[in-house]
Amino acid sequence: MALLGLLVLLALAGPVWTTWDTCRGTCGLRPLASDHSSSVLDYDSVTSAADLSRVVAGTGVQPGAWPGIVSIQATWENGTWHMCSGVLLSSQWVLTVAHCFARAGGISRWEVVMGVSDLSQPGPEAEVRHIQRLLVHQHYVPATARNDIALVELDRPVECSDYIQLGCVPDASIRVLELKSCYIAGWNFARGMVLRESKVHLIHTEICNSSRWYGGAVHADNLCAGYPQGGIDTCQGDSGNPLICKDNRADYYWLVGLNSWGRGCDRARRPGIYTSTQHFYNWILIQTGLSPADITDHDARAGTRARDKAKASARADTRAGARARASARAGASDRDDARADSRAGAGNKTNARADVSATAKPGAGAGAGTDPSASARADRRDSARGNDRTGDEANTRASTSANARAEASARANARAGARAITRASHPPGARASSANPGTGPGPAPGDLGVVPEPAAVL
Repeated sequence: MALLGLLVLLALAGPVWTTWDTCRGTCGLRPLASDHSSSVLDYDSVTSAADLSRVVAGTGVQPGAWPGIVSIQATWENGTWHMCSGVLLSSQWVLTVAHCFARAGGISRWEVVMGVSDLSQPGPEAEVRHIQRLLVHQHYVPATARNDIALVELDRPVECSDYIQLGCVPDASIRVLELKSCYIAGWNFARGMVLRESKVHLIHTEICNSSRWYGGAVHADNLCAGYPQGGIDTCQGDSGNPLICKDNRADYYWLVGLNSWGRGCDRARRPGIYTSTQHFYNWILIQTGLSPADITDHDARAGTRARDKAKASARADTRAGARARASARAGASDRDDARADSRAGAGNKTNARADVSATAKPGAGAGAGTDPSASARADRRDSARGNDRTGDEANTRASTSANARAEASARANARAGARAITRASHPPGARASSANPGTGPGPAPGDLGVVPEPAAVL
């Protein structure tokens, strides 16, 4: 009865959300697009006019191809519209750009749609949440798009799935400009309601700020991405679209930027300008209260795979050690055989002496120099001694060879065990801990956007 009363109280209290842990520790994954790079063209692989058209317009993607991206929508008198994009950072926080909400009005008009690729036909995997709180960077400057970043808190958590995943924000240990495979993805008013993607190259800020490009308008908190000759860009309706780069050493992805601004569309020397998420890494942590592990740890299964490899290697080394021990036992057996042969040789010598003594007795009274049996006895003694020496030398060589094989096997086993311990202690792909980013390469922690002041709440 008491249990029934407790259940009634819990039901009256409303739903208890327990989905947070389903998203924790798995950022940067794309479960439904493991072999993605083969289908996306860039200028380096264009061979025909049809390919060029695909590159410029982007390629439509299948559901789940970019599971971290979300559509931020607003409802007006004439309907509900996609306003900008964002990326899910945790089960209840979305990262986007501040200028998306320049004319927001009340946030009650806004909602966030996740797990969808075609906005006109959301599937059963789609999730919709309302905005509980909007945090715009307190130093956002609309005129120059400086500090163009914002956080959206959802009214209730979402549950991760193959179609809904978290984006990974790079900490100071990641050298973003060295990432080779980068993509932009999002929805665009002019190109329909289906999520599209294009492959781009990161362009150094110094080049983007040169006189023939943007002439110094690009800020330290920006990234440039596209192609010098133009052709691929983010245009109207692409605000907040993520710039995502694959890790150079593993199969997960970093959210390195959010589309902020540009001049024109698809123009030469006018690539898209993105807000650098790495620059605002600490700001994100301060405003959301999340830990570095929440927004930086990539697939926990990657660590599991590394440990599995180390265990497999250790098992292989164990088998090698077993073989070495078997070889050592075989060597010991060889030594036992050698000792047995030596004992047999000693017995042969005893028998030979007995034979000599028995032969000498009948002719004891005859002269030694004239008795032919004495010569025969001498021959037998010489032969016995020769056999003894030959047997002893063979036994010695067999024992020495067995000992050498046993010692070599023991040394190989020791080296194999040392390698197993080293691999288990240092799994491949390990990096500096996000809790101590100063130990790794990349910009110093002080270069990140540490802003202890509270963000503007709308």
